[in-house]
Amino acid sequence: MKIMNFIYLLRVWRNLGLSAFLSVIYGAVRNMPVCIPLGDRKYLVNSEQATTYHLVNSLSKLTKLVQAIPSVESPVILDVGANCGLFSALAAQRFPSARIYAFEPAPDLSILAKENLKDHGCTVVQKAVADKTGKSTLFINKKSQQTNSIIRDAVAAVGEVSGEHEVETISLDDFVRIEGIDKIDVLKIDVQGAESAVLAGAVETLKKTHALIVEITFLDPGAQELMQLLTRYFPIWRPIAPVLFGADILLLRDNEGENAYTQKHNCQNIR
Repeated sequence: MKIMNFIYLLRVWRNLGLSAFLSVIYGAVRNMPVCIPLGDRKYLVNSEQATTYHLVNSLSKLTKLVQAIPSVESPVILDVGANCGLFSALAAQRFPSARIYAFEPAPDLSILAKENLKDHGCTVVQKAVADKTGKSTLFINKKSQQTNSIIRDAVAAVGEVSGEHEVETISLDDFVRIEGIDKIDVLKIDVQGAESAVLAGAVETLKKTHALIVEITFLDPGAQELMQLLTRYFPIWRPIAPVLFGADILLLRDNEGENAYTQKHNCQNIR
């Protein structure tokens, strides 16, 4: 494991530069956030055992996800499972006039998300998105908080449940109604196996959504049924990036627009 961490650390130097390399080391020693370049700015990520792995593997994935967003002027974007807010930050860089809501219930991560997104004008919502509004338990993997989930078994499948937090939950239908949102250009969901719960509370929201980016994995026991449901709303779809036990999928209501990722010949049409 130590050898792999060292290899990933060297790849951080190669991919992100000396400053990020030194920041990772300093963050590990002092238990402080790591500062990394991304796009045309620098952002903070949490320092943990899996930091180097995620810096090497996750940043390119986030870039692919943002590149897959269809070109729309001033889009409305919901980022469900924002972690440190890097997807929202990259989306804000690409669409400076976008209206972005980033949902992140984990206390440590939501603090970093707020710091990373404050200059972009994004709204950080420190709640877990679920099938209904109320409260739930967020299960924490302190070695890799990208695997946090309100589904305990989903965390245990990839790591160790090393903490718990009671968090507020909100359904997307309730949030969209309260905020008066009448259309969503992009809905991105990455919640470690709780995707079915999120979408169970988003029946009306899906009707207002043009493009959906969702992580489909076998951590969600209803993954197959979930895809069958989603393709009723979004008949055009394609994988964007592989992830552990699954893939990030782009689903579209139609193939209008000139973005290369939305062209019909690059998508699967299952109608």
